[in-house]
Amino acid sequence: MTRCDVVVLGAGPAGSAAAAVLAHRGLAVHVLERARFPRFHIGESLLPMTLCALDELGIALDPDEHQHKAGARFLDETTGQTQTYWFSDTLPGTPDHAYHVVRSRFDAILADHAAACGARIEFGVRARAVEVGPDGVRVETEGTCGPIEARYLVDATGQQALLARRNRTLVKIGDFGRAAAFVHYEGLSDAARAEIEPHGNIQILRTPTGWIWAIPLAGRRLSVGIVAKEGPVTRDDVRAAVASSPLLTRWTEGARPGEPVLVGDYSFLNRAPHGPRFTCVGDAACFLDPVFSSGVTLALLGARRAAERIADAFERGDEADPALLAPHAEHMKRAYQAFYLLIHRFYHTAIFENLFFSVDPDPAMRRGLVTMLAGDVWRDDNVFQNLLFASRHAGAARLIV
Repeated sequence: MTRCDVVVLGAGPAGSAAAAVLAHRGLAVHVLERARFPRFHIGESLLPMTLCALDELGIALDPDEHQHKAGARFLDETTGQTQTYWFSDTLPGTPDHAYHVVRSRFDAILADHAAACGARIEFGVRARAVEVGPDGVRVETEGTCGPIEARYLVDATGQQALLARRNRTLVKIGDFGRAAAFVHYEGLSDAARAEIEPHGNIQILRTPTGWIWAIPLAGRRLSVGIVAKEGPVTRDDVRAAVASSPLLTRWTEGARPGEPVLVGDYSFLNRAPHGPRFTCVGDAACFLDPVFSSGVTLALLGARRAAERIADAFERGDEADPALLAPHAEHMKRAYQAFYLLIHRFYHTAIFENLFFSVDPDPAMRRGLVTMLAGDVWRDDNVFQNLLFASRHAGAARLIV
């Protein structure tokens, strides 16, 4: 039997961030991660606001180790339309760049930081059963780890969403992308690197059935994925998408493709992300379509903030309060609603022509859009975001989240 203050399920970005804060605040933290690090994971393109979360955690990324990301480029190769949005063109106070990361390395950095803060992390350990009661938490594990008793549980199990699926509080969001496939290319040519690396922008290519991402990674690598509005997607589809794109054909010429990976129906909301002695953070609370790369940024910002509130409660002795994380849930709801509205417009309205591909966009609207693309969605002075919240689609966002 292991006893601790907080047991964290999952050592991804959200779990490691929460564990680091809680351990730094003096709590005994035990992290269970079912995978063995380093391990592959998708979600490689960070937003500038991620740097704020990392700074608050005390982590500084080495710019020589990760691909600099100056902005995002949207294009439609069938029409020739293209627009680049630079993170230097945001509202005041938003970081002007981000990074693309290899998640095996990035997640290891976060986990190592949590361990350095005092958290105990066990890899290759799966939670077999979880009981959350009025007096504490008990986690039964597979393997030799043995049971764990704690006073609080943080579910950071990502898209596994352990508590949401167990409690049947997971609600799928069906009007975004439905399926995806991606492949990594290694050994990009010098010509491709010369075209990509000065800016490192993520490329979002519109297609008749969805969109394609192209994310440059350090070490002559490129991540390419397709997302379809209607599934299913096959491995051949991602190969065909690369072959049909002049840009991607040029960038991947001579490079070595890996084996394509399929991803299923993935946008969802957890309708009960917190309760007595537990909270869900990161994707275990909500995961939205990856078109604007919001996942890791919201996971880090949300997990750090939730952990601070939990640590405060331990100091007061009221960590069992069922409403403890209610203010935090409202805080995160604003971010989920903001990205929901932006993603909904991406899939269902003429926002591409009216804004993304506008030849002469309104400067205030453009700056507001770029600020949202940077992940800075908790401010009141964003004209563009305020208009989204006032739109006729805002009611649907409130119902969803």
